[in-house]
Amino acid sequence: MAVLLSSFLFAFTHSLNMLSGQSVANTIFQILFAFVIGLVLALLIVNGQSIGVTIVFHGLNNFLQFTSPVKANDSLLINYALLLFLSGYAFYLWNRKSTLSVSYNQVSG
Repeated sequence: MAVLLSSFLFAFTHSLNMLSGQSVANTIFQILFAFVIGLVLALLIVNGQSIGVTIVFHGLNNFLQFTSPVKANDSLLINYALLLFLSGYAFYLWNRKSTLSVSYNQVSG
């Protein structure tokens, strides 16, 4: 529940970009993208990664987004491919989390 709630809140904060004049379509995509990124970041922590890994992951993502020579509207294929990849990675981490908790319960029980 904490993973989903923190991901939702992370996505919601990105909706404020609409106040700066960003289009509704770009804002909706950014909210969806932020939700998936939030899932990945939270699941990295749940899977035992250091918070440093999530900081580097988030920083690298922002760096690549801000320094990309391709405008957001011109790179829909890249954005959707990245969203698909990250969704798959989040799914993998979610399933790994479930496997880890089962293994932990079997060892401690």
